[in-house]
Amino acid sequence: MPPSRYRPSMETEQPPTRTKRVTRAPREDIDTQGQIDEDALYEARTHTSVVRQGTYQPARTDPQATCRVSIHVHNQPRQQRQHQQPPLLPVGIPRRFQFPRWPAYAGLIGVFMVGGWLGINIGQHAWQTWQDDMQYGRPRTYQIDAVVGHNHDSSAAPSHFLALNLHGQITVIELAAGDPGHAHSYKTGIALTGGEPDLNPVQLVFQDIDHDGKPDMIVRVGDQSIAYKNENDVFSSTPMKEVKA
Repeated sequence: MPPSRYRPSMETEQPPTRTKRVTRAPREDIDTQGQIDEDALYEARTHTSVVRQGTYQPARTDPQATCRVSIHVHNQPRQQRQHQQPPLLPVGIPRRFQFPRWPAYAGLIGVFMVGGWLGINIGQHAWQTWQDDMQYGRPRTYQIDAVVGHNHDSSAAPSHFLALNLHGQITVIELAAGDPGHAHSYKTGIALTGGEPDLNPVQLVFQDIDHDGKPDMIVRVGDQSIAYKNENDVFSSTPMKEVKA
């Protein structure tokens, strides 16, 4: 066999010594707090047409010193990146601090109910006023014929009565047997109060209350019914009593 390359041929010869490989000093990519300087991971591009890509070698292999680096690639389409973005949360009061909505709904329902009730009442009042205007006119006037035994009236020539509500004062005018020469005016003394008293219609009813064979006159207005006695071919100015309607 040929002599080995590194076998000394003479006693004076010494085997070649291996040179120790110089270890490159660790890069200061990791600071004293264990964070990696990401700017140091990438080398600046040269001005030549050749691009040299350096390899990153961590200086330390200590598990405690290694850090995970997340590199985001922004070469995806714009629409795809928009889908990957987390949904934006609405800006406002947190849900736990929001007040419940059912009291507001209940309040609106109550307002609508009260408004509807008021509207119905106003509509009914307006409808009743219009009907009274068509039937009794303004001022409110009521007319009726009746045989009450004055001036020899009869069914062929009955007495004519007219009841008038003028500014809340009730007046009754009688034409005995239809003769204007035998007219009588009765001040009933009824005075109406309240809102719009002159719009209350008046009605006359003739009925023998004291059972003397002569019909008495009953004046009805609103919720009042007052009777006047028939005596001496006229009706007394003093009411007999108040009759229930």
